[in-house]
Amino acid sequence: MIKYTADVRNVSKLVIIIILVTTVLSLAITCLMLRSNAAKNDEQMLAVLASKTFDAFNYELHKPLYVARTIASDAFLLQSLRAESAVPSESELKSMQNYLDGIRRRFGYATAFVVSDASKNYYTQGGIAKILDPAGDSRDAWYKRFIDSKVEYTLKINVDEVRKNSWMLYVDTRIEDADEKALGVCGVSTSLQSLQKTLKSLEEADNIRITLVDKDGNLQLNNESLNIDTAALMKLLENQPSEEFALKKLNGARLMTKHIPELDWYLVVQRDNANMMNTFVNAVLYTGGAFFATLIVLLILIRLSVSAAQR
Repeated sequence: MIKYTADVRNVSKLVIIIILVTTVLSLAITCLMLRSNAAKNDEQMLAVLASKTFDAFNYELHKPLYVARTIASDAFLLQSLRAESAVPSESELKSMQNYLDGIRRRFGYATAFVVSDASKNYYTQGGIAKILDPAGDSRDAWYKRFIDSKVEYTLKINVDEVRKNSWMLYVDTRIEDADEKALGVCGVSTSLQSLQKTLKSLEEADNIRITLVDKDGNLQLNNESLNIDTAALMKLLENQPSEEFALKKLNGARLMTKHIPELDWYLVVQRDNANMMNTFVNAVLYTGGAFFATLIVLLILIRLSVSAAQR
């Protein structure tokens, strides 16, 4: 009986050791698998959020373009430019002002403008803001470059000379007659604040960090709390000319990046790593708790078996 009890105890000790080793190994393997899955799921979620961010930004970026194209094909504007006097009369000027002010008010933009190719008058809702001198004024050189480029439209970030040097998004669109002769340029401008608000709302809703960086590494429209090594980032972006999203890793952080050809900028989206770690830690805690609960039950059962054998 004593020998039998000793054998049971030895077997029990061996079983306990095997269970402990198996538990530790299983927990370690499970943790590695959970971490790998967490990282994979985090990358997938980051890709989804980056795509959502780009779509929202792209919509805000191109929304003024639809308005500018509508202006460029408007029969009233085409007729006004064809019949424009060398020095517009008061009635002609008032008519153009009301037309542009109506567009500005209807769509909520800062400025609606038209530049006549014949007179180089720069019309806004406030009247003639200036007469362009593309050859003599470097600030007006954009007009000649745009007309000579033959492109339909451009999107650009520039300083508004009239509105206290604030930074604005400008959409310039060609105005052509039926014979494709250039009659001028029209467009709208909007404050960058609307784009910043869009990005800020996405950051808060999806718990991500967003920045836009130009080809020279200068930060544009970024959240002030985003700490990013732009020099290292630009090295990562050197080989990304395509318009597809790319996953980058910078200083341990995962980034989704995409080139925006209209501005020659890069969109960079980063998800807070704390989310992934919290998910991973919670999974480990739950899994570890389940393992140890099972271990305790097994030890109790073994203890009961030994006690029964001793009796």
